Amino acid sequence: MRRLLLFVSTTSYRTDAFLAAASELGEPVSLVVASDRRNALEHLTGGSTFAVDFEDADRTLAAVARNADRFGAIGAVVSADDESNLVAARTAEALGLPFHSVPSVEAAGDKLVARRALRDAGIPGPKFAALSVGDGVERAVEQAARLPWPRVLKPTGLSMSRGVLRVDDEAAFREGFARIGRLLARTGGDQVLAETYLHGDEVAVEGLMDHGELLVLAVFDKPEPLVGPTFEETLYITPSRHPESLQAAVLDVVRQGCAALGLRHGPVHAEVRLTQEGPVLLEVAARSIGGQCSRVFTWALGQSLEGLIYRQALGLPLTVPAQLRAAGVLMLPVPRAGELVRVDTAAAESVPGVRAVSITHPPGAAVPLPDGDRYLGFVFADAGTPSEVESILRMAWGRIVVDMQ
Repeated sequence: MRRLLLFVSTTSYRTDAFLAAASELGEPVSLVVASDRRNALEHLTGGSTFAVDFEDADRTLAAVARNADRFGAIGAVVSADDESNLVAARTAEALGLPFHSVPSVEAAGDKLVARRALRDAGIPGPKFAALSVGDGVERAVEQAARLPWPRVLKPTGLSMSRGVLRVDDEAAFREGFARIGRLLARTGGDQVLAETYLHGDEVAVEGLMDHGELLVLAVFDKPEPLVGPTFEETLYITPSRHPESLQAAVLDVVRQGCAALGLRHGPVHAEVRLTQEGPVLLEVAARSIGGQCSRVFTWALGQSLEGLIYRQALGLPLTVPAQLRAAGVLMLPVPRAGELVRVDTAAAESVPGVRAVSITHPPGAAVPLPDGDRYLGFVFADAGTPSEVESILRMAWGRIVVDMQ
């Protein structure tokens, strides 16, 4: 029996999905789970769990070696989220197993390093400047002076649009820089990337890099304008309604970006802005889509994304339909800061075409992006066309009642 080692944080939205996917493979596979807290997942894994330190690769490798006698030799490594991605890459490297390389995972996880790598590879992108919270706002104003307005400020190490702000003038720049500084004081980190703001729609690309070749799973439209001052993502709809020629150009720039970062084997999730000059790669992550958004593939592809990730890691055949069914997901944002009392989804669940509603934020303190770190929940739908999916999700969104104090 082959053994697959899954790295997943106990705070991940996707633990259940990754655990369930192991039973979908139709192959004799034993799943071993490495988490930052063993007891939190023990009841879900039948005892096949051990604790590791995501911040200490040497200790993690030692823990893997100790548990090899208990669980058997590992045949594949998968990471479920950003928190575990780097230690998973180091483990796969030590075991000689396919995975994105350690340098590529490090580069993809740092927005400044990635932007420099894309620039050095000749891939079009925004003008940018590297700033440091520790140097103070006056120094930041000076370093970013050559960038035209509007600009975008973003912490280099956070995901999910946390801390990402559009600033249109110097006053907004100073205020935004201070706001990001307060956020980084809580989360850790010091580096901030300033970029010129790019006008245009956005799309997302979900894929698997297979020994350097991109297997495209979906191109998602983002029909809600992402113009700032914050950049909460809400609607993802697939298949894309943009012209095929434009989608081909999007995929070409994603391939170039993956090559520039050295991403060769494993899931990738890319964000692309459609400017008048052509598609511009905003970033590409060395992981799959975040939150519970991966559930949309159950309807779009007729199979779980997690199952596909496992199959690729194990070297099993992959079958992806040529035509996706129209499907989408709504990431339900926190409307304002306060105490969340309840979220009433009954009316939304009754909308024809809605397949599932999942509220993931517990009652209590709730903070919207870019300062917060979670959505209220997720709504999934499918239909005959992408436009119908969008209409269904917007209707469901309008029927969700959020009570806050």
